Amino acid sequence: MPRTYEEIIAGLPEDERTVVDKWTQAATDKRITNALATYQANHPTLDEKGISARLRKIEEAHQAALSASDLRFHVYRECAEAGIQFDLVSDIPFPSKEAASEKIRQLAAMGKEQDLKTRNELLANSFRPGSGNGGGPREPAAFSVLTADERELAAAMRPDGSFRPR
Repeated sequence: MPRTYEEIIAGLPEDERTVVDKWTQAATDKRITNALATYQANHPTLDEKGISARLRKIEEAHQAALSASDLRFHVYRECAEAGIQFDLVSDIPFPSKEAASEKIRQLAAMGKEQDLKTRNELLANSFRPGSGNGGGPREPAAFSVLTADERELAAAMRPDGSFRPR
């Protein structure tokens, strides 16, 4: 059963107890000195300049993250106002809010211009009753992609799905 140091040296004569105390004190001091030296070697002290430099780097990284987040939110808001999908511009690295706003406005204008062109083409190519251009509705768009044989089969089909004899 383990005993304490006091119990061990209690049975020794006084002169031996003094020798053992000095020896254990020296051994303990040596171990503590080695432990302190190891700790100091593994944990260098930071001076104020080192700490302030590290804090400055952390603060700069934090500010950069905040500014990137703020720019991303600005782009998102501009896209919502312009009616543009955010996914179209989310990967573009805009240098500033002003540049982002300008590019989004240009993209919105191009989208409106393209939409207007598409509508005008649809109106120009659509059937207008009473205009004398064909006299009836045009064939459905699905027929335009069919081959001649497929069109013939489609024309021979009855509304109930059966075919008319040839």
